[in-house]
Amino acid sequence: MSTMLERRVSVASKFQDDRYYMVFHAYFDVLAQVHSVVETKNGSWTLRVWRAQKFGPEASKEKREMNLFHVTENTFKCYIVPPDPRIGKAVEESGKEFLIEIDVYDDHRIGIEKLNSGDFVALQNVHAASVGLTEMQVLHGGGQAYNRGISKVPVDFRNEAFQIFKKRVESVLEAVTDCDNFIEFQQKENVVQSETSTQTSSSNTSGDADLKHCQQIKIGEDISVDYFLKKSGSRYNFLTHAHSDHYRGLDKKWTRSVYCSPETAKLLPHIMGYTADSPPPAGLINPLEENVPHKFDSFQVTLVNANHCPGAVMFVFEGSKIEEIAGGAVLCTGDFRADKMFLESLKPGNQLHWMTEIKFGIIYLDNTYFSLDMPFPERCEAEKILLKAIEAHPHENIVIPLHRLGREELIQAISRILNEPIMVYDERKVISDLLDFSSNCGVLKQYRDIKVIKKGSYCEISQNSVIIDISMLYYTFGNGVNDDEGIIRIPYSDHSSRSEILKFLSHFHFKTITPCTKKYSIIELASLENAGKRSEEDHTVEKTQSTIQGTPISQLQEDPLPPGVVFRTNTCDFMDMDLDNWPEGPPKTFAEAIARANNSRRPRNPGL
Repeated sequence: MSTMLERRVSVASKFQDDRYYMVFHAYFDVLAQVHSVVETKNGSWTLRVWRAQKFGPEASKEKREMNLFHVTENTFKCYIVPPDPRIGKAVEESGKEFLIEIDVYDDHRIGIEKLNSGDFVALQNVHAASVGLTEMQVLHGGGQAYNRGISKVPVDFRNEAFQIFKKRVESVLEAVTDCDNFIEFQQKENVVQSETSTQTSSSNTSGDADLKHCQQIKIGEDISVDYFLKKSGSRYNFLTHAHSDHYRGLDKKWTRSVYCSPETAKLLPHIMGYTADSPPPAGLINPLEENVPHKFDSFQVTLVNANHCPGAVMFVFEGSKIEEIAGGAVLCTGDFRADKMFLESLKPGNQLHWMTEIKFGIIYLDNTYFSLDMPFPERCEAEKILLKAIEAHPHENIVIPLHRLGREELIQAISRILNEPIMVYDERKVISDLLDFSSNCGVLKQYRDIKVIKKGSYCEISQNSVIIDISMLYYTFGNGVNDDEGIIRIPYSDHSSRSEILKFLSHFHFKTITPCTKKYSIIELASLENAGKRSEEDHTVEKTQSTIQGTPISQLQEDPLPPGVVFRTNTCDFMDMDLDNWPEGPPKTFAEAIARANNSRRPRNPGL
C-alpha cells in the first residue's frame, strides 16, 4: 500500500510549475491541495486544485488563462465540495493563475465526492487537451487500466518532497487573514418546502439523471441540522453524530447553541478544540435525552438512536411551526442502519412504534448505499467473519484501518472474545476513553499484535502483517475503488442497505423524501416515495379511480410484462431494482450484483 503511494507521490512531486502553461496535448502527474469541486450548469464536474504558487511562464499566461478557466459566475451550478474559506481567500487574493481546473469523468467522480477542501492529492495522467480553441485539463475514465486516478495523500506521509510541498502551502495559508466571510459563488440554500420533491421530479425527464442530494438541512429560518457554516444563521442547531462530514464548521469560533445526544456531547469539546483547562462556554453544548420530547418555541424534537455509531441519533421535529413549513412533521435520519433489530423496534408494542403513527411532511434520508441492490450481512454475522479471518492468521500481526469514531462495540467484542488487547492509535483512544470503551482485554501475545491504525494515514506495516478492511465500500464501488490486492475485506456496514431502507420507509406515512448523502436518480426517488404506508385516503382515491375506469390497467394489458421488467419501450426493457426478481434468479456474487445494478436497462426480447 505504502510503496504504491510512495511511487505516485514521487512522480507527482516532479511537476514543474513554471512550465504548466506550456503543457499541450500531453499527460502529466501533479501533487496538489484540493480547493473545491464544482458542478457546472452543463453537468460537468470540475476538480479545482492549487499548489500555493503562480504558474508560468508569464509570456503565455494571459492567452492560456482565457482558455483554461471555465468555472465562472455564469457557468457555476453548485459546489460538490465547497472551498475552505482560508484556501478560497488565498486564491482570491493571489489570482486565478494559482488554480488548476480539471474536468473529471466516470468512476473518478465517486472518489472526488468524498474529498474535502484542504486534502492533499496526487493526480495521475491528467490530460492537457483541446477542443477547437478551448483548452482543458481532463481526468478521463478507465482508472487502473490506464494508470489514471486520484490518490489522497495523508498529511503525515513521510516523503521528503511531499513534506516540502506541504510546508510551502501551509506558509501561504498562514499569511491569510479575514477569511470568515469568504464567498466565491452564491449557492442557493436548501430550505424545506413541502413541494420540494415534486418540483425536482418535474424538472427532470430522464429516469437515470443524477439529482443533487441535500447537503445542508434547514427547516425554515431558525432550525438547522448538521449545518454549522456561519451563513446558516439558525437559532437552533442540531447535530446527528460526531463524524466529520456532519460537524464541519464546528470549532472554537462557533458561538451558537448546539443540541445533540449525551454521547456526542462528551466528544464535542475535544472535537471543537477545547481542553480541561479551557472548557466550552456554558450553554454552548446541550445534550438531549433520547426518546423524550424536548419542547422549544413552537416545536418539539425527539431524539432516536440511529444505530450507526456511538451517539448517532435521528431527530423527529413536530409542532405547529414545523407543520406550517413542511406540511407535517420532519424526520432527519442522519446516518443510520435499519437492521433486523431496528426494524423490529418499529412494530406494534415495541419502543419506536410511536414514530410510525406520525404524519411526516418530509423525511431527510441517509441514502448512502441505496443505489446498490444487494443484501448486507447483519453486523453480528460480519463480526463472526472478522473473527474467523483473525483466527486464520495466528502468527501474523493484524492491522485494521478505522476512522477515529465508529466500530467501538465491534473492536471491544473482538478483544473480549479473543482475550487479546487491541491497540488503537492515540486520536481514536481519546475518543474511546471519552465514551468509556476499552479494547484492552486479555493478555498480549508475544508472537503477534492486533492494532487499529488511522484510516487513510501513512503507517509502516511490517511484512508479517495482514490488513483487514471492515467496510462495504469495496463491494459498493467494485473497480471504481483504487485498492491494492492482498487485503482481507469484511462486508460490514453502519449504513442501511437498499432493502433495509425500503423496509424502514414502509412503516411511515410521509409526503416527500429528500436524500441527504448521495446523488440519486428519479427512478430511485420514485422507489423511495412509493415505499411508504398508504393512508385510507390513498386507498379510497385508488378504489374510486379503478371504479371509474371500469377495469384495472393491469387486466387491460394484452401482454403482461415478464418477471423483473417494470417498464418497456419498443427497443428496451427497464428492469426492477429488486435483483432477485430478474429471470436469471438472485445474483450469486457481489460482482454480479454490481454488474446488474449498473445495467438495469437491457435490449427488449420480443419473444418475452
